[in-house]
Amino acid sequence: MTTLSARFIQSPAENLRYVLDYTKFMAPGEGLSSLISNVTQLQGVSVPAFSINSVAIIAGVSGSAPLLAAFFASGGVNQGVYEVQFLATTSLGQILEDVIEYTLIEKV
Repeated sequence: MTTLSARFIQSPAENLRYVLDYTKFMAPGEGLSSLISNVTQLQGVSVPAFSINSVAIIAGVSGSAPLLAAFFASGGVNQGVYEVQFLATTSLGQILEDVIEYTLIEKV
């Protein structure tokens, strides 16, 4: 069983923005270098696919090191359950993992 960082419910019709905050894990001056994601379908059919899009590292205030990453989650099917693994790499070489579960429920 995977230890989850968070669980979210959204509709298959939605394209929602989420933000990951790595502030607590960073040393002074350390910042995010990259964020990659991997989607695993846990339940439901595979078409249309659930996806993570437009990943962006958010610059810090007044030129400080970036500590946040934003992304959009969209697609999937009603009653689908998806697990997304995020791996963030920092300027000091840390690799930080977050696992988020998304359950898709039509709102109509």
